[in-house]
Amino acid sequence: MADGYGTGRVTDDDVTVSVDAGSDVTGTEGTALAISGTASAPATWSVDDAACTIADPAALSTTVRCADEATATLTLTADDGSNPVVSDTAKLTVANVAPTVTLPVTSTVEVGKAWSLTGSFADPGTDTWAATADLGDGSGAKPLALTGKTFTVAGTFAAAGTRQVRVSVCDGTVCGSATTTVTVTAAPPPTSTWPWAGFFEPVDNVPTVNTVKAGQAIPLKFSVGGYRGMSIFAAGYPASAAHSCASSGPTDAVEETVNPGSSELTYAVSGDRYQYVWKTEKSWAGQCRTLVVKLADGSVHTAEFRFR
Repeated sequence: MADGYGTGRVTDDDVTVSVDAGSDVTGTEGTALAISGTASAPATWSVDDAACTIADPAALSTTVRCADEATATLTLTADDGSNPVVSDTAKLTVANVAPTVTLPVTSTVEVGKAWSLTGSFADPGTDTWAATADLGDGSGAKPLALTGKTFTVAGTFAAAGTRQVRVSVCDGTVCGSATTTVTVTAAPPPTSTWPWAGFFEPVDNVPTVNTVKAGQAIPLKFSVGGYRGMSIFAAGYPASAAHSCASSGPTDAVEETVNPGSSELTYAVSGDRYQYVWKTEKSWAGQCRTLVVKLADGSVHTAEFRFR
């Protein structure tokens, strides 16, 4: 007999009908909760909350399951077909359960690249859910769309490092959350997308040091695997820098020079070669210099010179 309720008993001269709904029942939504009563005649269970279902109403020992939180009354009614119907009740208290969110443990993405992952959540209740995602980048939690009980978190990260991304799902009463670790890696140095060939004669490639008279104009000839337009150099290049001649390698004279003038770039379809006329300065006499040719694809190519 539940607290606050009585055991029903009806008697006539020959028959005693009794019923007891047993103890009050507590549990959580979505869980099958055991209920057990006694009766001296055929008996049936009922519950006054539409969210709750009794597995076998005609069994004295059975289970009740509620799809949502509830405070309800369980009633066990006995009827022997002759005497008045007798009932007894027990209190049913079903608590809400927070959603359980599942995310991959880790993921990796490059700075500035699109990142996303798919997660899910479980909730035994028939609730209405809302979700948020915090990318851990200081921008705060933002609404996250749900598709059934799944979702996709997406974004980009502006700086390398480790981010703790948190997803929270709320059922209107309580929230559940989970975090995933995102490792944001630095972008790799650019790699050449142009197949480089060169330098061609009259310039020798490193480690050979090209010797030439200061002030001469030197034709730099090379190929980048086809015509790439006439804006193939990175800003500020070609450029050169002086350095000590003490560690210079083997030398070779530049056999061909061109008439001094303004530096210019040309392309010859025949032979698939660019030529850049590098005008040197007379003041470089006695210096050793490294010529640096940086292309628009990010690649860097050098040659060594000693000026006399």
